[in-house]
Amino acid sequence: PGKSGKRWKIMIIDDEIVSMIEQSKKVRLKKSDKEQDLFMYYDDNKNVRDLKAEHINEYLDSCTGEDTKYTAKDFRTWAASWKTAHRLALISEATEDEIYQIPELLEKAKEGIEVKKYGMVPMIRWKGTDLKCVEGLSKLAKNNKIPGSSEKERLASMLAVIDTVAGDLGNTRAVCRSSYIRPMIMTDWENKVFMEHWNSVRDMKEYPGLSKEESHVFNYMHEYE
Repeated sequence: PGKSGKRWKIMIIDDEIVSMIEQSKKVRLKKSDKEQDLFMYYDDNKNVRDLKAEHINEYLDSCTGEDTKYTAKDFRTWAASWKTAHRLALISEATEDEIYQIPELLEKAKEGIEVKKYGMVPMIRWKGTDLKCVEGLSKLAKNNKIPGSSEKERLASMLAVIDTVAGDLGNTRAVCRSSYIRPMIMTDWENKVFMEHWNSVRDMKEYPGLSKEESHVFNYMHEYE
Protein backbone atom coordinates (compact mmCIF):
# COMPACT_ATOMS: atom_id res chain seq x y z
CA PRO A 1 0.00 0.00 0.00
CA GLY A 2 1.23 3.48 -0.90
CA LYS A 3 -0.02 7.05 -1.04
CA SER A 4 -3.67 7.44 -0.01
CA GLY A 5 -3.80 3.72 0.79
CA LYS A 6 -3.65 2.70 -2.87
CA ARG A 7 -2.18 -0.69 -3.73
CA TRP A 8 0.91 -0.47 -5.92
CA LYS A 9 2.53 -3.14 -8.05
CA ILE A 10 5.97 -1.99 -9.13
CA MET A 11 8.81 -3.83 -10.84
CA ILE A 12 12.23 -2.70 -9.61
CA ILE A 13 15.13 -3.50 -11.91
CA ASP A 14 17.96 -1.93 -9.89
CA ASP A 15 19.71 -4.69 -7.93
CA GLU A 16 21.09 -2.28 -5.31
CA ILE A 17 17.65 -0.86 -4.54
CA VAL A 18 16.19 -4.37 -4.33
CA SER A 19 18.90 -5.34 -1.85
CA MET A 20 18.29 -2.18 0.19
CA ILE A 21 14.55 -2.90 0.40
CA GLU A 22 15.23 -6.47 1.50
CA GLN A 23 17.52 -5.20 4.27
CA SER A 24 15.00 -2.53 5.23
CA LYS A 25 12.27 -5.15 5.69
CA LYS A 26 14.42 -6.76 8.39
CA VAL A 27 14.32 -3.56 10.48
CA ARG A 28 11.22 -3.66 12.67
CA LEU A 29 9.90 -1.70 15.63
CA LYS A 30 8.53 -4.99 16.94
CA LYS A 31 9.23 -8.48 15.72
CA SER A 32 5.47 -9.04 15.58
CA ASP A 33 4.94 -6.15 13.15
CA LYS A 34 3.72 -7.52 9.83
CA GLU A 35 3.12 -4.18 8.10
CA GLN A 36 5.24 -1.06 8.39
CA ASP A 37 6.72 1.66 6.21
CA LEU A 38 8.76 0.30 3.33
CA PHE A 39 12.00 2.14 4.11
CA MET A 40 13.29 1.68 7.67
CA TYR A 41 16.75 2.12 9.19
CA TYR A 42 18.73 2.23 12.43
CA ASP A 43 20.02 5.64 13.49
CA ASP A 44 23.40 6.25 15.14
CA ASN A 45 21.91 5.26 18.51
CA LYS A 46 20.51 2.00 17.14
CA ASN A 47 16.96 3.29 17.32
CA VAL A 48 14.52 2.20 14.61
CA ARG A 49 13.46 5.04 12.30
CA ASP A 50 11.42 5.30 9.14
CA LEU A 51 12.71 7.32 6.21
CA LYS A 52 10.91 10.65 5.77
CA ALA A 53 10.78 13.22 2.98
CA GLU A 54 12.88 15.64 5.04
CA HIS A 55 15.69 13.08 5.19
CA ILE A 56 15.75 12.86 1.40
CA ASN A 57 15.67 16.64 1.04
CA GLU A 58 18.54 17.02 3.53
CA TYR A 59 20.56 14.56 1.47
CA LEU A 60 19.80 16.48 -1.73
CA ASP A 61 20.95 19.69 -0.03
CA SER A 62 24.25 18.07 0.86
CA CYS A 63 24.76 16.94 -2.76
CA THR A 64 23.73 20.04 -4.66
CA GLY A 65 25.22 22.87 -2.60
CA GLU A 66 23.90 26.20 -1.39
CA ASP A 67 23.17 27.77 -4.79
CA THR A 68 20.43 25.27 -5.65
CA LYS A 69 17.45 24.07 -3.70
CA TYR A 70 16.20 20.75 -5.00
CA THR A 71 13.61 18.62 -3.21
CA ALA A 72 12.03 15.24 -3.86
CA LYS A 73 9.24 17.06 -5.71
CA ASP A 74 11.70 18.11 -8.42
CA PHE A 75 12.24 14.45 -9.27
CA ARG A 76 8.49 13.88 -9.51
CA THR A 77 8.19 16.99 -11.67
CA TRP A 78 10.93 15.74 -13.99
CA ALA A 79 9.35 12.28 -14.20
CA ALA A 80 5.94 13.73 -15.03
CA SER A 81 7.38 16.09 -17.63
CA TRP A 82 9.56 13.67 -19.57
CA LYS A 83 6.95 10.90 -19.48
CA THR A 84 4.25 13.23 -20.81
CA ALA A 85 6.45 14.41 -23.67
CA HIS A 86 7.64 10.92 -24.53
CA ARG A 87 4.11 9.48 -24.51
CA LEU A 88 2.73 12.31 -26.64
CA ALA A 89 5.42 11.42 -29.17
CA LEU A 90 4.48 7.73 -28.92
CA ILE A 91 0.83 8.30 -29.77
CA SER A 92 1.77 10.71 -32.56
CA GLU A 93 4.07 8.21 -34.24
CA ALA A 94 1.93 5.11 -33.69
CA THR A 95 0.42 3.34 -36.67
CA GLU A 96 -3.29 2.65 -36.89
CA ASP A 97 -2.69 -1.01 -36.02
CA GLU A 98 -0.65 -0.02 -32.96
CA ILE A 99 -3.40 2.33 -31.78
CA TYR A 100 -5.97 -0.48 -32.06
CA GLN A 101 -3.78 -2.62 -29.79
CA ILE A 102 -4.50 -0.40 -26.76
CA PRO A 103 -8.06 -1.57 -25.97
CA GLU A 104 -7.08 -5.18 -26.66
CA LEU A 105 -4.12 -4.96 -24.28
CA LEU A 106 -6.31 -3.31 -21.62
CA GLU A 107 -8.88 -6.11 -21.73
CA LYS A 108 -6.14 -8.70 -21.36
CA ALA A 109 -4.62 -6.77 -18.45
CA LYS A 110 -7.93 -6.78 -16.60
CA GLU A 111 -8.14 -10.56 -16.76
CA GLY A 112 -7.06 -12.26 -13.57
CA ILE A 113 -6.45 -9.18 -11.41
CA GLU A 114 -8.70 -8.37 -8.50
CA VAL A 115 -9.34 -4.73 -9.29
CA LYS A 116 -12.30 -4.26 -6.96
CA LYS A 117 -10.83 -6.17 -4.04
CA TYR A 118 -7.39 -4.58 -3.96
CA GLY A 119 -7.81 -1.45 -6.02
CA MET A 120 -5.14 -2.69 -8.39
CA VAL A 121 -4.77 -0.67 -11.58
CA PRO A 122 -4.41 -2.65 -14.83
CA MET A 123 -1.13 -1.99 -16.62
CA ILE A 124 -0.30 -2.60 -20.26
CA ARG A 125 2.98 -2.64 -22.13
CA TRP A 126 2.60 -0.72 -25.38
CA LYS A 127 5.41 0.22 -27.77
CA GLY A 128 7.96 -0.73 -25.10
CA THR A 129 6.38 1.45 -22.41
CA ASP A 130 4.45 0.38 -19.31
CA LEU A 131 1.21 2.35 -18.98
CA LYS A 132 -1.38 2.53 -16.20
CA CYS A 133 -4.76 4.24 -16.28
CA VAL A 134 -5.22 3.76 -20.03
CA GLU A 135 -9.02 3.75 -20.04
CA GLY A 136 -9.09 7.18 -21.71
CA LEU A 137 -6.61 6.16 -24.38
CA SER A 138 -8.52 2.93 -24.93
CA LYS A 139 -11.79 4.77 -25.51
CA LEU A 140 -10.16 7.18 -27.95
CA ALA A 141 -8.43 4.31 -29.73
CA LYS A 142 -11.72 2.51 -30.29
CA ASN A 143 -13.11 5.65 -31.94
CA ASN A 144 -9.96 6.25 -34.00
CA LYS A 145 -9.33 9.64 -32.35
CA ILE A 146 -5.64 9.31 -31.41
CA PRO A 147 -3.79 11.64 -31.66
CA GLY A 148 -6.80 13.47 -33.12
CA SER A 149 -7.37 15.83 -35.99
CA SER A 150 -9.55 18.49 -34.36
CA GLU A 151 -8.57 20.70 -31.44
CA LYS A 152 -11.05 18.87 -29.21
CA GLU A 153 -9.66 15.43 -30.12
CA ARG A 154 -6.06 16.53 -29.61
CA LEU A 155 -6.92 17.91 -26.19
CA ALA A 156 -8.65 14.64 -25.29
CA SER A 157 -5.56 12.67 -26.37
CA MET A 158 -3.30 14.86 -24.27
CA LEU A 159 -5.53 14.48 -21.22
CA ALA A 160 -5.61 10.71 -21.71
CA VAL A 161 -1.80 10.69 -21.80
CA ILE A 162 -1.71 12.79 -18.63
CA ASP A 163 -3.95 10.19 -16.99
CA THR A 164 -1.25 7.56 -17.57
CA VAL A 165 1.38 9.83 -16.03
CA ALA A 166 -0.88 10.61 -13.06
CA GLY A 167 -1.24 6.85 -12.63
CA ASP A 168 2.53 6.57 -12.25
CA LEU A 169 2.68 9.40 -9.73
CA GLY A 170 -0.40 8.34 -7.78
CA ASN A 171 -2.04 11.73 -8.32
CA THR A 172 -5.17 12.96 -10.05
CA ARG A 173 -5.07 14.35 -13.58
CA ALA A 174 -5.75 17.86 -12.26
CA VAL A 175 -2.87 17.79 -9.76
CA CYS A 176 -0.50 16.24 -12.27
CA ARG A 177 -1.39 18.79 -14.92
CA SER A 178 -1.21 21.86 -12.67
CA SER A 179 1.71 20.97 -10.40
CA TYR A 180 4.04 18.51 -12.09
CA ILE A 181 4.11 18.71 -15.90
CA ARG A 182 6.19 21.46 -17.46
CA PRO A 183 3.65 23.81 -19.09
CA MET A 184 5.63 24.25 -22.32
CA ILE A 185 5.01 20.62 -23.26
CA MET A 186 1.24 20.97 -23.03
CA THR A 187 1.27 24.40 -24.68
CA ASP A 188 3.35 23.15 -27.61
CA TRP A 189 0.96 20.22 -28.07
CA GLU A 190 -2.07 22.49 -28.10
CA ASN A 191 -0.31 24.84 -30.56
CA LYS A 192 0.51 21.89 -32.86
CA VAL A 193 4.28 22.47 -32.75
CA PHE A 194 5.17 19.67 -30.34
CA MET A 195 6.19 17.04 -32.91
CA GLU A 196 8.11 19.58 -34.99
CA HIS A 197 10.17 20.46 -31.93
CA TRP A 198 10.45 16.82 -30.86
CA ASN A 199 11.83 15.71 -34.22
CA SER A 200 14.35 18.54 -34.25
CA VAL A 201 16.06 17.26 -31.06
CA ARG A 202 15.83 13.55 -31.88
CA ASP A 203 19.48 13.29 -32.98
CA MET A 204 20.99 15.51 -30.30
CA LYS A 205 23.41 14.13 -27.69
CA GLU A 206 22.35 11.76 -24.94
CA TYR A 207 23.45 12.29 -21.36
CA PRO A 208 24.98 9.85 -18.84
CA GLY A 209 22.42 8.79 -16.28
CA LEU A 210 19.46 9.68 -18.49
CA SER A 211 17.55 7.35 -20.76
CA LYS A 212 17.30 8.09 -24.47
CA GLU A 213 13.78 9.44 -23.95
CA GLU A 214 14.84 11.61 -21.00
CA SER A 215 17.70 13.04 -23.06
CA HIS A 216 15.23 13.96 -25.81
CA VAL A 217 13.08 15.86 -23.35
CA PHE A 218 16.10 17.50 -21.70
CA ASN A 219 17.24 18.81 -25.09
CA TYR A 220 13.68 19.80 -25.99
CA MET A 221 13.36 21.98 -22.89
CA HIS A 222 16.72 23.66 -23.42
CA GLU A 223 16.02 24.36 -27.08
CA TYR A 224 12.47 25.67 -26.80
CA GLU A 225 11.90 26.98 -23.27
